[in-house]
Amino acid sequence: MLIGSTAVKAQYPDALATMLVTDKALLSQVSVARLSDGNEGNGSPAIFEFRRSDSITTPLNRPLQLEYQLLGTAQAAVDYDASNKGVVTFESGEASVLLALPILRDRFIDPAETIIAQIIPTSQYALTPGSQFATATVAAEGINVKSRSAGFSGRSGSEFNNFYAFAALRADGSVITWGERSYGGDSSVVASRLKEGIS
Repeated sequence: MLIGSTAVKAQYPDALATMLVTDKALLSQVSVARLSDGNEGNGSPAIFEFRRSDSITTPLNRPLQLEYQLLGTAQAAVDYDASNKGVVTFESGEASVLLALPILRDRFIDPAETIIAQIIPTSQYALTPGSQFATATVAAEGINVKSRSAGFSGRSGSEFNNFYAFAALRADGSVITWGERSYGGDSSVVASRLKEGIS
């Protein structure tokens, strides 16, 4: 076989053949997946799993280094204790490596921040289609995240959404608000009614 510019002969039953095979077809396939989300309240880390396949050029019995970067709304050294770029090393025999990102408590109410792990392409490995990115969510202290689209479309008669104020339902049934006061970001007038029993 011809790999890049290196000729490798492959023996077949009745003939000696030389084939041209693309480098990419011979490389380890790598992927990333989210194993668990992080949580500021209980200190649970966000955990990603990087995986690789066996290949001709980088078999499992050889080490492999994989480059990654961390994207998303959560910030390195503010929301989690890690750099936003790094390298994971598969030691000889390892098919998977875990990356645990310790979650940091901060003074901001920032429910449902995200950490997106992205594998950076290099010539040492091939990306598994559809598995270059994985997203973990970082939950804030005691806040249940419920998705709701921003803007004014699709609201019920008793619901009002806007781009300037936000509300979050905590695990204990209380509500916290923040944002522009004139758009509902200050709920101090009704704070006593937002302490419990809201769902």
